[in-house]
Amino acid sequence: MKTLIDLNNLTFGHDSNILLSDISVSIMAGDRIGLVGDNGSGKSTLLSILNKTLTPQKGDVIYRRGLKVESVEQFLPEYLLDKSIIEAVSEKLDDPISNIHIAQKLLLDLHFTEDQFDILIGGLSGGQKNRLMMARAFITKPDVVFFDEPTNHLDLKNLVFFEEILKNQCQFTFVIISHDRSILDTTTNRTIFVRDKNVYHFEGGYSTALVNLQKEDQLRKLRLEKEQKEIDRIKASAKRLAIWGKGYDNEDLSRKAKSMEKRVDKLEVTKTQLDKTSSLTLSLDTKEQKSKMAVEIKNFDVNVPGHPDKKLFSIEKLYLKQGEKVALLGENGVGKTTLITILSKAIRAEEEFGEIRIAPNTFLGLYDQQQQELEVKNTIWEELRSKLDCVDNEIKMNLIRAGFAIDRHHDKIGNLSGGERARIVFIILSTLRPNFMILDEPTNHLDIKGKEELEHILKGSSATLIVTGHDRAFIDSVASRFLVVKNGKLYEESSPNYFYDSFLNSEEIQSNMAATASAATKEFIQGSEEDLLEKLLVLEKKLGDDLARRPKFQKIKLQSNWREEIKAIKKELKL
Repeated sequence: MKTLIDLNNLTFGHDSNILLSDISVSIMAGDRIGLVGDNGSGKSTLLSILNKTLTPQKGDVIYRRGLKVESVEQFLPEYLLDKSIIEAVSEKLDDPISNIHIAQKLLLDLHFTEDQFDILIGGLSGGQKNRLMMARAFITKPDVVFFDEPTNHLDLKNLVFFEEILKNQCQFTFVIISHDRSILDTTTNRTIFVRDKNVYHFEGGYSTALVNLQKEDQLRKLRLEKEQKEIDRIKASAKRLAIWGKGYDNEDLSRKAKSMEKRVDKLEVTKTQLDKTSSLTLSLDTKEQKSKMAVEIKNFDVNVPGHPDKKLFSIEKLYLKQGEKVALLGENGVGKTTLITILSKAIRAEEEFGEIRIAPNTFLGLYDQQQQELEVKNTIWEELRSKLDCVDNEIKMNLIRAGFAIDRHHDKIGNLSGGERARIVFIILSTLRPNFMILDEPTNHLDIKGKEELEHILKGSSATLIVTGHDRAFIDSVASRFLVVKNGKLYEESSPNYFYDSFLNSEEIQSNMAATASAATKEFIQGSEEDLLEKLLVLEKKLGDDLARRPKFQKIKLQSNWREEIKAIKKELKL
């Protein structure tokens, strides 16, 4: 495979603030790389170096001649905000006026409608802006695309659609930074971990790569233990020889001792280094609850707030046992948040709902996705002191365990990142010890490590849990029951996959995927004979894999388009 980009012995940063140190990365044609690391580890910096927007202090960055690179950033450039959608996309074309139909076609494929083409970008939602940036990148037919958190503002339907594009439609090499483990697992074939100024390369998606990284960490730990034993042995011997040399006035023993001390110095320099990892876990103990029942709902309508005549969905019967962990699924706008609000009020006895029974002595812990229960004007310390009845030392230790150093305890809540605010909420929850938790989109602001920590906390908790979210890996890991709001009713499914697959098999998704595939066939087949052969192999694998699925999950329209693409490429290659 051809090398597209080479980074050799690269260092970025200044003096004591070095983010990346002496790293090397190669990107090959056909790579689909997941770039993973904690917040602040240097992922975005590395991506910016790869896409030529940052220059390293040391090292070489070598690009294949004629390489075409595009980026899908987290935020749109400000100059675009006064432009229309069609203007922002067509300006990327060499001849925007003559080729405007290409921009229109691509926008339709990415879920925009014709009446949206002239909308100013400043008025778009976060998800629409993300799709617009994808359109601007895809339209140039790039060799490599760099994605920086492209799924941050996508709802589940658009998330699944984006995943399908990366899995089955894109013909380019890409590098993606994402906190969505499902996306990383299903769309990438390589993973690069950025950690403690270094990079670690592994084949496979995130989950496979993480297992291998953990194995490597364990081997490094064992190697370090062995090296440290040897250093301690030599140190002890050198100390004894130095004492004997001095006591017996023996220069040979003294020289031997100094020689051994120099050897220790060399071993200290070359000994195995372990990456700095922090334990940020909190526990979620619960208040005692003797009742077997947590919640019971019968014949209840969930209505639009303030409009009792407008029903969102109905619940025929719902019974939750103490300690059950339930995922509440459904498209945006179906009423999930409304139900959560009603349950919160019922548990807190703010309102009475005759159709909803709550177990006695139920103590609620609520995580609001907007984090509205935090007072942004307070410092971290003031916020915790106002909400918690505990001694100062306990607050201090909880903050340290959650990754807040002492010098940050008086930072304003309003100056914290979304992930940091989430940690404050969970400090509050862990201290209050709720026996019933409602978590509305709790992973929105968390990096992968934060999500995995939260999974660990929730699995170890005996509290009853209702959780909503678009993070499929998180839902699959935490929940044991799956409730779906669909077609005006609340249903229970044995697995969330039925809900996810409903998007993939919907007429809207199928038609959009077919349109995207068609566009790729007619307009995006390009490159050398080697590139075309590579595409041919990929398409034949996609077709074979889909044919191997159960008939009801097969993408019939896509199969037809894949066959069309295969036929076109074979004709081009005269096969």
